[in-house]
Amino acid sequence: MKKVIYCLMSLFITLILSAATVEAATVITSLPYTITTQGSYIINQNLTANWHGIKVQANNVTIDLNGYSIAGNNTSGGYGVYMNGCSNVEIRNGTIRNFGSHGIYEESSSGKSHRVINVRVVNNKGSGIYLNGSNHMVKDCTASNNGFDGIYAADGCAVSGNTAYSNGNNGVSAGVACTVKNNTAYHNQYYGILLGGYNLVDGNTAYDNNQSGGEDYTNISECATCVFGSNVQ
Repeated sequence: MKKVIYCLMSLFITLILSAATVEAATVITSLPYTITTQGSYIINQNLTANWHGIKVQANNVTIDLNGYSIAGNNTSGGYGVYMNGCSNVEIRNGTIRNFGSHGIYEESSSGKSHRVINVRVVNNKGSGIYLNGSNHMVKDCTASNNGFDGIYAADGCAVSGNTAYSNGNNGVSAGVACTVKNNTAYHNQYYGILLGGYNLVDGNTAYDNNQSGGEDYTNISECATCVFGSNVQ
């Protein structure tokens, strides 16, 4: 009995110490907002911006939209979440809409290892998600009615489980050495899915794309160096 009590007390103390070491997330209460320190950030209400939304100037950052939205006013040049040469930034669980340029944007080719998970990017004048650099993941997102690509992720990326529709350019676009799986792309102006090279492409559904009325684009672009699985066109 004493042994059981001792074990329970030890577990209780461990939990208390663990909780004490967990840093509370910083709450973003208004836009624009600039992140200069690594850590976790969260919003707890819908927020609007007259220009940019959130600028990230640090590595190792998590932004939890927590089911809420950040919205612009379609002003030219404004980004929802902007990064330039950052690494290991995660954006998740909410909506980014109505910005004058890209919804989520990594500008630099040195940006790496970003993760965008369960985010809706809607009605932005640029792309919904546009990630230069390498080794990014875009998962379970919806990109619709954006002016350019719905989702673009550069080399060495993983793009899975997303839906891209009614975007002004391509639905989903990936660089080289990417895994592109289980996405749905429809009613986009050009390609449903546009591929770089040496990609694994499997389980995607692409239809009713090429709404431009111009060149005969296909639903999924031809790629001689890609490995195709059971995609549906």
